[in-house]
Amino acid sequence: MDDTEQQKGFIGFLRWLGDLIWVLWGEPILTFLGLYEPKDRTYGRWDVPFSKMEQRLHENPDVSVSFHRAFFPNGKDWVWYQVWEDKLAQRATGRRADMIFVHGTGVHSGTLASHSRRYLDAGFRLIVPDLVSHGYSTGLHVYQRYLTAYTSGLNLVLRDVAKRDDEAAGSRPAKKDRRRTFMLGLSFGGLLAIQYPLHFPTCAREDTTDMDDIPVDGIIPVGPILDYSKDHIKIGAFVHSFTAFIEMLGAGRLELFVPHKKVLDKDPKVYKTLVDSDMRSHRGAFRVGHLLALRDGIEEVQRRAPEFRHPIYIQHGAMDRVVTIESSREWLRRCNSEDVKMSVYPVCQHVIYKKGKTETEDKAGRVAVLEDNVAWMSERSPGQGHIDRGLSFSSDVARSASFSSGVNTPDIMTPSDSMPATPAAQEHEKDPSENVVQSTINSLTNTIDNAIENAAVASAVQTGNTSLTKRHDVKLPLEPPPVPPPTEKKVDRHSPEWVEQRNYRPNWTLPEEIRPYDIVF
Repeated sequence: MDDTEQQKGFIGFLRWLGDLIWVLWGEPILTFLGLYEPKDRTYGRWDVPFSKMEQRLHENPDVSVSFHRAFFPNGKDWVWYQVWEDKLAQRATGRRADMIFVHGTGVHSGTLASHSRRYLDAGFRLIVPDLVSHGYSTGLHVYQRYLTAYTSGLNLVLRDVAKRDDEAAGSRPAKKDRRRTFMLGLSFGGLLAIQYPLHFPTCAREDTTDMDDIPVDGIIPVGPILDYSKDHIKIGAFVHSFTAFIEMLGAGRLELFVPHKKVLDKDPKVYKTLVDSDMRSHRGAFRVGHLLALRDGIEEVQRRAPEFRHPIYIQHGAMDRVVTIESSREWLRRCNSEDVKMSVYPVCQHVIYKKGKTETEDKAGRVAVLEDNVAWMSERSPGQGHIDRGLSFSSDVARSASFSSGVNTPDIMTPSDSMPATPAAQEHEKDPSENVVQSTINSLTNTIDNAIENAAVASAVQTGNTSLTKRHDVKLPLEPPPVPPPTEKKVDRHSPEWVEQRNYRPNWTLPEEIRPYDIVF
């Protein structure tokens, strides 16, 4: 190596060191002192294109899509979110219910897009935010020292949606009359979903201490991070000491490692697809501050388990190597909710929505998970059945049904309209103080809905009970879960004498070893 190459290497090292010092201490200190404002509060993510999954959903003529930003009190930071809804399914099912989706660490809201059809068909409106410091929301990628930032962002989104609904209706309903709302979280999102009613206890529908809070009627944590699997994730004493030292130095922004990367799924392509190949996901290591926030969050939900009283339904893969079934089961035993359910899927790993390698495996895993959580929410929200489209309505049908009425439709997206490739391509808010973003797509008008409602209703599956709904394109042999046989004495789940009992689904035409089961509480 000659002197020139050595010099270039040294200069490169100094630049790397300077950038590191700036990220760890320079920027946060100057920002705190009011001497610096980042030009892009998303740190470059605002210009990242939508994922292919989202693009396909955005182009679907059956689905209305709108984009919004809910601003924090400082007027500078925001949570970006989408709203997806199928107006025909809502009218056919009569369901007025929302599901807010909480994604996992490092990924973004668009990960739900490929699985959204089942929820939309059942008439649920989907509220799909990017968590703070993720996706198109503001904040250094995957850096928040305290999990309250995430739950506060979710509360901000729910309030913003309610405000928009009130403005559209021209009235403000009583708390008890607001739309049914469920919160579904995956992995880290499952931890946040459990934390949410602990941080916002006034979100209980029957609560009267804060009549302005938005009620949440049920929590669905899927593979929640209530602990980590000590058998598969090894975090030695050195790492614990080093993270504590880094925190003492105020260098929580430092990227350290991804503790679960090798055990997320047995197929390494899963991590590559979810993270490495997705420009909107965080492809670096977990930051020290995030690891500490995760540690503190786990400690909090464990300590406060007796305070939890919301309806809750935990879903868990039996092959999950990131978190254990036991951690979820034991936490449920300690919580004080009167509405508790837990289902286990033997074929599933941590990425529980992953499509199975065979049709049988897919039915026992991903499809069953979706059917089960839709059924659980449907039991707790008025309405019946779901739209059974088979194939999605064609653009020709949409045109003939929707655009022959002669109404003024400047804001209606026809199948030929193009969606913006990135949020940066959208029109920005004209008045940030009002926290208003012009929706790229408005809801179809009642006139349009009525024109095609009969066709939608005719294809709706009418279910007068709370059984799992069936789709002819999947043909699942699903029926209501059987009632566990009576025992001589039912032992309270809080009792030390409690022993796990499993309620398998004998009506399923699946091999016994891969049949999902419920843990009887």
